[in-house]
Amino acid sequence: MHFHRYTSSFQSTTSVSSAIKELTSKFEERAIPEADISAQYILGHVLGIKQLSDFERVDHTRHLSTVEIEKLSEMTEQKLARMPLQYILGEWEFRDISLKMRQPVFIPRPETEMLIDLVASHYDSTRKLKVLEVGCGSGAISIAILKEFEKAHVTAIDASLDAVQLTRENAEMLGVAERLHVHHYSLTEEMVPVSLIGERPRFDAIVSNPPYIFSGDMDDLEQEILRYEDFNALEAGPEGMSVITTILQQAKHLLTPGGVIWLETDTRHHRMIEDLLEKRADFGVIFRESFLDFTDRPRFCQLEYAP
Repeated sequence: MHFHRYTSSFQSTTSVSSAIKELTSKFEERAIPEADISAQYILGHVLGIKQLSDFERVDHTRHLSTVEIEKLSEMTEQKLARMPLQYILGEWEFRDISLKMRQPVFIPRPETEMLIDLVASHYDSTRKLKVLEVGCGSGAISIAILKEFEKAHVTAIDASLDAVQLTRENAEMLGVAERLHVHHYSLTEEMVPVSLIGERPRFDAIVSNPPYIFSGDMDDLEQEILRYEDFNALEAGPEGMSVITTILQQAKHLLTPGGVIWLETDTRHHRMIEDLLEKRADFGVIFRESFLDFTDRPRFCQLEYAP
């Protein structure tokens, strides 16, 4: 990605206060979403601040150093090119963990934290869960589960080698690599190799925030997403169901009887999933429950493999 050179007015006399005003103004002028928040995150990162709440304690009258101005100008240029903050900062918070972030690996969204809450509320924290994550991205879900369940083991797969490598890095950094096995693999209608997942059936649960965007909705996404994030981590066919359907179809080969599938989906998908399962009794999967997101829309669902 080539950036249009941003001519910065930051100088050796630029204060923290004036820098935040200029950033916010420039971002608003270019219609950058949440311009003020973006400005605070970027300047905060330059100043070594991890939490926005700590930004208020900074001396807003102090002048920026030459090194800080250079870094700020570079990050501002990236943001004006509509690069997501997560890629600019190179890190992002998910629940209580800080993850490395790198383009084009899918960026975990805040609502996905609710998916972990649902899983955590369903099982005893001391249980030796065996979990499969389909589409691990940065490793956010897998690592959060391993932090929540200290005796759990997770196998994670992703069709993107970039995602696999980033998940491994995050697992090492956060001390859960011994309990997380990551594979560069795309789930298909073909039988999953025993060499990949071990003897079947193996898992107590499948957890996934799979690609689920309808093909016709892709052009409506924000520029930050369309320009930078992995297309294959987003789009899932005309009805956004291609990966979801494969997960349901493969459940009988992956789950122990009574095993649970936890999915994050489009708000239109729950009725579609129920209709599919009514037609495909051979999947052996039952739709158990829908759960609402922050906006009170059906975003998560719980299904069970009940042969």
